[in-house]
Formats: sequence, structure tokens, C-alpha cells
Amino acid sequence: MAGTDYFSAGNDAFVDEEYDKAKENYSQAIKLEPDKSAYYFKRSICNFKLQDYSGSALDAESSIKLDSKNPKAYLRLGLAKFQLKEYVAAKEAFQNLLALDATSKEAQEWIAKCKAEIPDEPSLAPEVAKPVLGVPDVDRTEQKPVGKPTIKHDWYQTETHVVLTLMTKNRKKDDVEIEFGKQNLSITVKLSSDNDFNWELDLAHLIEPKSCIFRVLLTKIEIKMQKAEGRRWTSLECRDEPVYAKLDNQDKSVDDSATLHYPSSSKKYHDWDKLAANVEKEDSEEKKEGDAALNELFQKIYANADDDTRRAMNKSYQESGGTVLSTNWKDIGKEKVQVKPPDGMEYKKYEI
Repeated sequence: MAGTDYFSAGNDAFVDEEYDKAKENYSQAIKLEPDKSAYYFKRSICNFKLQDYSGSALDAESSIKLDSKNPKAYLRLGLAKFQLKEYVAAKEAFQNLLALDATSKEAQEWIAKCKAEIPDEPSLAPEVAKPVLGVPDVDRTEQKPVGKPTIKHDWYQTETHVVLTLMTKNRKKDDVEIEFGKQNLSITVKLSSDNDFNWELDLAHLIEPKSCIFRVLLTKIEIKMQKAEGRRWTSLECRDEPVYAKLDNQDKSVDDSATLHYPSSSKKYHDWDKLAANVEKEDSEEKKEGDAALNELFQKIYANADDDTRRAMNKSYQESGGTVLSTNWKDIGKEKVQVKPPDGMEYKKYEI
């Protein structure tokens, strides 16, 4: 087997949360190809999962030596050093991350955590991107901060799944790396240019990582995430979440049983999340009638349909002036759809 074969096997085991097996495959890949930064990076994550924080830090450092411009490697190094209570080294790693990505909220939050653990650490203004150890000394004035994703995207949901679509053409499966967490999504797409597409996404609600999949198609990347709860999402990304709740769910070191409460002057505690869930449940259970019920039915059909069915629905509806709605692309795609008004009615084209 080649190094890439072991690496692929390691990724499969990692998705199945078989971290010992994944680590073994990554180690075999490293023996065959010791100059691959990605191999050390993924083994660093495995070591972290196995609570081998020293091994995680060493692998992150090896990954950085081979690729000093990978911000994720500095994140892994910082997380491992923080678990080892080497807070000064952890802060330096997160500063490296911030130097590469001036908009990284994760870096800013972890730097603040490190400062809180370092004795006599002065309270300074928010960190700015600056050269630090481990990052090549370059002119920062020429660097542009990493902003929002440059690939257009869209999403929709069904009762059980959320589907995220990235509009990018001619990508191969090897060009795409996606990691699913309990409430986060990490997407990396290799582009033809020097800069890869990276998107760290904090989701609005919990998902089931083991049941999530993605497909690389000719014109898009389709990511299908299974909801952990049967609730309607009002947005794809989380909103107004406490800073300490925005840790990567795969790497968080806080107790999962801890409950986070929002600050309030009231002495009586209100479970606002539960109240919001009840409101959404009542809204979803409210029976619709007439056109509202019909529109809801069409929306469900469209959301669960494949590409050909959607094309048929759009084409038939537009060409017929809203009088025909078909899901059969084989028939609809052959010729223009004629207007078919209801019995007893006449269709007239509106003229301005």
C-alpha cells in the first residue's frame, strides 16, 4: 500500500471514531511519506482525541515545519499546549494563527483564555496580526485578512436533514476535506489558485456526525447533515452564542453536562432555549389550510427532490404561467410547456 492508501484508510477510521485504528494508519503513511504535512496534522487530531496531548503537540509542530502557512496546525498546537498547561506556548501558537488569519475569532478567544491562566499577564487591547515565532517574517501590510467564504453557497432543510450546497465546478473528491462535529463543520476545498477555500462553520443546532455525508458532483459539492433534533432551523449558523460555548465540539475540554445560562437581572431562571423550542413546535404543528397548505406541500416536494425533478417543477411552472406543475423531467424537458387554465376559465396574456 502507498502512503495515500494508509492516509485514506485513516480518514475512514477517523470518521467512524476509531481513533486508535486511524492513528495506526496515519503512522504507516508517515513512514512511507514523511514529508507530508497533512499526515502529521491528522495524527495530531487523533492523539488529541486519545488524550495524548504531548503527541498531539509534537505532530502539530511537525506539520508546521512542513507547511508553516496552515492555520489549522497552529490551532491544534495551541489546543494541545493548553491541555498540557503550557499556557505561554499555547498563546504563542494562537498568535501564529491570528497572524495568518486576522479575523479568527477562535484565536482571539483562546488568547484571552491563555492570558487568564498566565500569572501577572497584563490586560492588553485585542490582539492584532503580527509576526511571531514559527511564522515567516513577511510584510503584513500586503496581506489581506481572510473574510467570508468566496465560494457561493445555499442551503435548505427537510424534517430530518439540512443540506448545504457549495457552488464550485470540476472538483475531485481528493480536493475536498470535510469534518463533521456535533455542532460544527470544517470544510477545505483545494482550488486551482494558491489559496485554498477554508470554512469553519458553527451550526445553529446539533447534528449527528456519523450520519452526515457529502458528495462531490460536476457543478457543486453537496453536504447532507442529519439533524440531532427534529426542529426547524431558522438559520444555518449559530447566533449570539456565548464565547466559551463556541469551542470546536470535537476538541472541547469542558464538561458536556455543564449548562450555560445567559446573564439576567431576574432571580427566576428561564430556560429560553426550551421556550423557543416549544414555540417552534407549536408553529410546526399548526395546521395550514387552502393555498398555505398547498404551498407547504410543494415546498416539501421540492426540498426532497433530485435535480431533474426540480428542473421539471421550475420549467413547467414558469412556461405554463403557473398553470402546470410537473415533476417528470423526461416529458417536460422535451418541449415548451403549454398553458393549461382550469376548466371554465380562459388564459389571457397581460399586456402593459
